[in-house]
Amino acid sequence: MTSLYPRGFLFAATFCIFIAGCGKSDTSTPKAAAKTFAAAMTTGDADAAKAASTGADAKMIESMANAFGSYKKLHDAAAAKFGEEGKKLGAMGGSVDDDLVKKLADATETITGDTATVAPKDGKAMKLKKVDGAWKVDMSEMAGPMAALGSQMFDKMGKAAKVTADEIAAGQYKTIDEAQAAFTKKAMFGP
Repeated sequence: MTSLYPRGFLFAATFCIFIAGCGKSDTSTPKAAAKTFAAAMTTGDADAAKAASTGADAKMIESMANAFGSYKKLHDAAAAKFGEEGKKLGAMGGSVDDDLVKKLADATETITGDTATVAPKDGKAMKLKKVDGAWKVDMSEMAGPMAALGSQMFDKMGKAAKVTADEIAAGQYKTIDEAQAAFTKKAMFGP
């Protein structure tokens, strides 16, 4: 079976995925802001992701959120069509929902003035800043590696995921292997 993701996207997905969680727009506490940002990324809500973050280019956050939302759509379409085997497609190396929500819900929050960390028990700590009275995920450390990958890469990967999800839902692929091969080709060469 071929790799589902180019290496650059795997790096970005691995770095970002630990923050996936759920919640509405709530930036009243660091943990709430982390959940808000994560939920926005998971569902592809670029406006909410931008509102709950600081320190990165708005276009980059928008492209990332759109890509992650498309990956969620791909994951859901593949799981619906191919069952347990299909859950691998679009999962970005881990769960796209509940496991990560639980990690953030149980995370330790440490506040020092206008900065904070939210540290899941078995994950990497997130840094946050208080900006104009609201807590926001501080993307400044991540902005360098993400900027090197570029918003165009996220746009391309998101489009490949969305198109493949639509094709799976339309019954274009008979097996998960066919769907994986089609997605990989689109991700590498464009839809």
